[in-house]
Amino acid sequence: MSLLVSSENMIGLRAYLTTTRGIGGRLRRRLEDFVVEEILWDGSVTRIGAGLPQRTSENPTGRFCWFVLEKRGIDIYTAIRLLSRHTRVSRRRFSYCGSKDARAVTAQLVSAFGIAPEKLSFSSRAVKALTPYRASRALRLGDHWGNSFRIRITGIPLTLQE
Repeated sequence: MSLLVSSENMIGLRAYLTTTRGIGGRLRRRLEDFVVEEILWDGSVTRIGAGLPQRTSENPTGRFCWFVLEKRGIDIYTAIRLLSRHTRVSRRRFSYCGSKDARAVTAQLVSAFGIAPEKLSFSSRAVKALTPYRASRALRLGDHWGNSFRIRITGIPLTLQE
């Protein structure tokens, strides 16, 4: 008897919620095939390319800067390290609601202590800081409601049925 060790087994996923056969195809041929955007408690969503449509926690005298971090193909730790170098402040000043997949295009809310919103006008191939504004507190893990996913499956072998 052999034990199958997979990432699903490691996290406790033993079965799927379907008994039907899969449709085939390929996932994640390109980064844009897997998009993750955060859904915040107020119902707003961090949008790729657009940032945050509304700013319910804005506080003009706040000591924190909240912004939408758009990432392409890198993890949150690498992205924060890049922002830390750009702003010349410690990585420990940054916090976020949750980590997102590195092999994807993602948009998530991030906060930074003691950084002016103007200092976060940062954009590179892999990282963009969008819609920065002042807030009165840091973000903590779990400060969002959930995630929205867009997943593209390519190369599905279809046959015409008459």
